[in-house]
This record gives sequence, structure tokens and C-alpha cells, in this order.
Amino acid sequence: HLAQDLPVGLRLEVFGGGAPGPRITYDRGDFLWGARISHRWRDLVTSGVSFLQARKDLEITRELLGADVVVNPKAWLECGAEALYDTFGATLAQLDVFATFYPKNGLRIAADWRRVVPVALLDKTSIFTVFSDAVRDEMGADASWRVHGRVTLTADAHLLAFEDNDPGYRLSLGATARLGSWNQTTVTTRLGRWRDSASGYFEWRAAARHRFTPAFFAVGDVQDQEFRRLRGFN
Repeated sequence: HLAQDLPVGLRLEVFGGGAPGPRITYDRGDFLWGARISHRWRDLVTSGVSFLQARKDLEITRELLGADVVVNPKAWLECGAEALYDTFGATLAQLDVFATFYPKNGLRIAADWRRVVPVALLDKTSIFTVFSDAVRDEMGADASWRVHGRVTLTADAHLLAFEDNDPGYRLSLGATARLGSWNQTTVTTRLGRWRDSASGYFEWRAAARHRFTPAFFAVGDVQDQEFRRLRGFN
């Protein structure tokens, strides 16, 4: 993941890598890459456009176009929305609406709703992907608390509502540590659990980011998953 600030408030991001995520029934491809360009107007509005391609060998298996906007009406509040459009299926692949609150210094609480259809999608908290073969709505909240100048704890809880199945859930806990004389290196780890009506998995993810200059940084992201079919499911 590479990012560069450009003149007149523009920012360019380019990313790529393997496609982590549980193999349920959907073929997610072998490699993802994409880019995003955004613009920040004062401290009030940030908007961007992006694209993502999933490839299997040299063949393009999925292509998404994205748009997002975030508004900061108050210092303690930001609201936003983002959408992904599937060019192969000619349909809206994902829609997110969220609000984030900062009730006190070091504490962040966010509530969101997401509509997802079964295609290769960008996870809200990662440049990589989460995959499912069922249309679903996700509703819930996440929070982060800076307990120390260099350590932040995170938590996430979401209800998953499926069109043709019983509801499921997604839970996770994590921590981030900042290293270096000016916090130029961050290390994050997260443990999570996902469950729907037929299956579930446990996930461990670790990521590291190093900022070489105030405008240039690199990111690495790895994860390990244990996928399980639930008892009684054929």
C-alpha cells in the first residue's frame, strides 16, 4: 500500500496483494490491485473515487468502481457513505452509511450499516477483502480507546442479517502499538470470529506500517484463518 499527498488537497493511494479470506463457495481469485484518489476541502469534506480488480492468473475475475464521501460538521462528529459498483454484474455491490463520534480525547465510537452482495469486496477496515456467497446486511458498532500515548485498544461487534438464512455475527478485539521516535512505525494485531447460519471461522490478523516521510509510507498485512462447518450442516 503506497500513498502520496499531491497539490491542491489531492491524495493518491495504490495497493495490491494476495486475497485473504475464507474460501466458502466463491472463487475470489489469486491477486488484487487497485487505486484511490481523494480530495480534502478544508477540514469539512473529503471525497474520493477508486477501483479494484481481482485476478486469477492473468484473467480479470472481478472489477469494482467505488466512490466515498466523509463530512465533518463538528470536531467530535463525522458522517459518511461509500458505494462499490460491480462492472461485470452491472449492479451495486456494496453500500455503507456510518457516523463516528469522538466523545472524549482518545475515544472513538462508530456506528454503521452496510449492504453487501456476493462479490469480491473491500473490507471497511482493510485494503484487502472479505468474501461471502450470501446477500447480507451488517449493522453494528466499533470502538477504539487510546489507553496510552503509544497503545490503542479496539473492539467490533456486528449483526449479520441474511436474506435466506438465520442471522449471524462478527466480533473482534485488537490492539495497536506505535514505535519510533515520532511514531513512524505502527504494529496492529486483531483476533476475530465470524459466524453465519451454516459456517464460521476464527481469524488472526497482523499488520505493520512504516512512514518513511510525512507523505510516504508502506504497509504489510498478513492473516491466518481457521474455517469450520458447524455441526448439523451438510
